[in-house]
Amino acid sequence: MPAFMNFADDDNELSGTRPGETLWHQQVRNIKSHHDNGALQNGYLVHVPRTGYRITERGRQHLRGKNLHP
Repeated sequence: MPAFMNFADDDNELSGTRPGETLWHQQVRNIKSHHDNGALQNGYLVHVPRTGYRITERGRQHLRGKNLHP
């Protein structure tokens, strides 16, 4: 992901719970771990087999601050 976007300084800090892992990496990994109650369940992301995840229009609106509730 760092090849495609710039992260805020806070995102590049090391995780307090996963030694050697940055916060952004932990957050991305949490998408998969918490698929039943997170961004996927809320319709903000969809899983794309053998690729990863894609943001939905609902996800874009959420990031823009419209904060649509599931």
